[in-house]
Amino acid sequence: MKKKSHIIFGVVSTLAIIGAGAGLIFHHNEEVQTAKKAMIKAERELISVKGDLLEAENQLSNDENGSESNFNVLFSRTNFTKKETVALPKNPNYHINSQNVRKWFLTYANEVRKLNGNSSPLNWSANSSEQKVADTLEQESTITLPGEVNYDMLSFSNIGETPASSMKIQSDQEFAYLAVMTLYDSGADFSGRAYLLYDGPNVGLSFTPDTMVVFDQKVSNSYNAMINATITPQTVALPDITFNYIDQKTLVADKAKIVSAKDNVTAAQTALKKAKKVLVKTQHSIF
Repeated sequence: MKKKSHIIFGVVSTLAIIGAGAGLIFHHNEEVQTAKKAMIKAERELISVKGDLLEAENQLSNDENGSESNFNVLFSRTNFTKKETVALPKNPNYHINSQNVRKWFLTYANEVRKLNGNSSPLNWSANSSEQKVADTLEQESTITLPGEVNYDMLSFSNIGETPASSMKIQSDQEFAYLAVMTLYDSGADFSGRAYLLYDGPNVGLSFTPDTMVVFDQKVSNSYNAMINATITPQTVALPDITFNYIDQKTLVADKAKIVSAKDNVTAAQTALKKAKKVLVKTQHSIF
């Protein structure tokens, strides 16, 4: 009887050990599955935040391209040989600053004069007779001109406007460029181009409400040839300029999003590494 009791006890003990082992294995498998799920979740989170980073970088790239403004459709008689892009801050509340326009007008006018062999620059002064004439003609249709100087004068309204375009001038620099190019390309004849390239040395410029340009007349063979030209003169134009307006506040916000997205990627990479370590450790810790 004692032998039988020992045998039964041994069988029971063995079954208990087997049961305990099975319980450990089951519990271990649960831990492994939990660790795997945590790792998969970390992998998905990393994929998600990497997507957010890519989206933020693409948005910055798009915003850096800005909004382009180009009015070359207005200058049908101009043979552009070069293209150029000028990046400027976007100003949704832009209003013309006449003094700043004058500065850029002289820059572009003297550039196109040099391109065509005239190194004598145009000059502007607030107290010049040319400026007084320009200011007066903005307010009155007639004026008694000083007798000691001959003037060439042109007036333009609605610079930068096209019948089929909703584009608007967005900076003083663009306004000045269009004013110079309008002179270069304007009229039934080529008088505006002749004035621009050969008159001087002084010029009067008024821009509100219309654009009034008054030059010292300076007659020369080149001047006369262009005034009387019946075909387009072979001259060199300014580059075909595209003005690219960039919203600086948007760029700052875009860059902040990229910094935040990169931080999230770093955190997700760290979390994934930790989840992988936990899984490996769990897989090797059954007993």
